Amino acid sequence: MTISDCIIKTCDDAICLKTMVDTRDCKRVTVTNCVIECSCAALKIGNETFRDIKQVTFSYSVIYGSSRAFAIYAESAGTVEDIVVDNIITDSRAPLLYNRPIHLSLYLPEPGAGGRNGDWMHLEKKQYDYAGRKPRLRNVTITNFHAKTGGRILMTAGDGYAIENLILRNVNLTYPWIEDPVPHVDEVTSSQFAPVKRAAKVAKAAIVTENIHNFILDNVMINWPETEEVPADWQFPKKIANGTLKAFYPTRTEARQAELKVLYGRGLKNAMLNTPLAKSSDDQEPYYDLKDCEVIDK
Repeated sequence: MTISDCIIKTCDDAICLKTMVDTRDCKRVTVTNCVIECSCAALKIGNETFRDIKQVTFSYSVIYGSSRAFAIYAESAGTVEDIVVDNIITDSRAPLLYNRPIHLSLYLPEPGAGGRNGDWMHLEKKQYDYAGRKPRLRNVTITNFHAKTGGRILMTAGDGYAIENLILRNVNLTYPWIEDPVPHVDEVTSSQFAPVKRAAKVAKAAIVTENIHNFILDNVMINWPETEEVPADWQFPKKIANGTLKAFYPTRTEARQAELKVLYGRGLKNAMLNTPLAKSSDDQEPYYDLKDCEVIDK
């Protein structure tokens, strides 16, 4: 399957790969040379990954007004692997809380636990045997990624899981403003805002990572706000929480609503961190916040 040379304007996800209980695996897909305006996830895998998704490339595309330019939600017992994302330019100027230019999530809700996949797994038990199966997310490379955003990159796995073999290289983040991740975090119940632990949801770092094995973070540049107020074209009268149109939130206008470190890491193993040109938004803060990590080079 190839998708190329498209101009897409939509509210919900733009290009989204899924596998359901009654489908085959999804593999050998290329997406390239697209221009996308999208309030939700522009390039996405999941949340439904009941079967495997593999051998996929997303490249040479411009994305704007998007809450998440690229997202993987491996949350349904299938394996997501061999994914390459390259040469993406994006901005997350969307009227939502907690926009994040990249979001990777790996965990499996218990059957009947609620949410889109917990309930589906319970209902579809007769059609598909989940006994002993766990989702996997591995072999993901993201390179040459330029984003303007007020939010954070989130890449997390739940306890008992690990994202394996992840490379993030040549990433340029420009912050017209910095959103404080704390104030409304407990009110955002969307299944697509699911680092499992609250600590990761509120971590004040440009890149938030948890439970990643074999991780390379290389050549990240961060440009922090240059003005005292949120630029006019990034202001919205009200914002909504992803997944609901019922709750509206007033917006703040100060450009630095929080100070962010470069990286928050928990449960990293075999990590190589090379970010000499990135620094925290507050020069007095350390660049990294690492605990329970095995870093072999930084």
